[in-house]
Amino acid sequence: MEFYDAHIHYFYEGSIEPIYKNFSDIKGFLGGALLIFEEAPESIEEVLPMIPRAYHHLITKEAINPGPEVISIIEDNKTPLFIPYIDTRFFDKDHVKKLGYYTEMGYKAVKILYVPEVDDIIGFEGWERSLSRSVKASEQVTSDIMEQCRLYNLPVLFHVDLRRYSSFVSDIFSAFPDVNINIPHFGSSRREMAAFLENFTNCYTDFSSLLPYMKESPDAYRDFIKNFKNRILFGSDAVFGNPSMITEYITFIDNFLEDQLKDNIIRHNYIRFHYGE
Repeated sequence: MEFYDAHIHYFYEGSIEPIYKNFSDIKGFLGGALLIFEEAPESIEEVLPMIPRAYHHLITKEAINPGPEVISIIEDNKTPLFIPYIDTRFFDKDHVKKLGYYTEMGYKAVKILYVPEVDDIIGFEGWERSLSRSVKASEQVTSDIMEQCRLYNLPVLFHVDLRRYSSFVSDIFSAFPDVNINIPHFGSSRREMAAFLENFTNCYTDFSSLLPYMKESPDAYRDFIKNFKNRILFGSDAVFGNPSMITEYITFIDNFLEDQLKDNIIRHNYIRFHYGE
């Protein structure tokens, strides 16, 4: 059973080459989307307000400033094949046009973490508080990043709570119909997520971080996945240095979905999202 993981965080300190063996040892693992920080503040105290509380113990200066050698190593190691995503959560208006530079460096996709205000559930301070940036200004920066993604043909992982920001996100989809956008975690609402999947052909989603809920309500989640079988990606929310979460997710999915549907979710949709095939 071959599969890709659309949601892996690069919170890691140390040489990454030995970690490739850990991923290679995962049966069937072909590669995945690796979310890497750039333009992060030097001070950990400034970084933590935009990191979920559950990950705070992993945050070091090296983890958030990995350096260009990480991209070089990823490019040199094709098995498994990682797609480097640049995490733009600390971008401001002056950073936006640097995306061209980062594509030349080797980044193939973009992560947008859209948290303009406090999110007490996950533990984000939000841009309004941590960067003293208004919601309106955050909307503009996000739209500008999306414009660069269209220019450079970069797929986007767009973290957002659709219960709070569906109106703005709808505007984004309408403005950028030619950019493939993955809203992870089912957008924090299957009902809201369904509306986007029905209305926008460039909209995808993944079930990263949702494994406990899928175990609690398997029928409801299975039905949702069946209804949108061509637009849902396998995603674990794993951390690069500890891929065990991937194993936990793929073991569950192996028994959770029938073979044809499962192959869509764990392989075909990932390829379609990133390569249009």
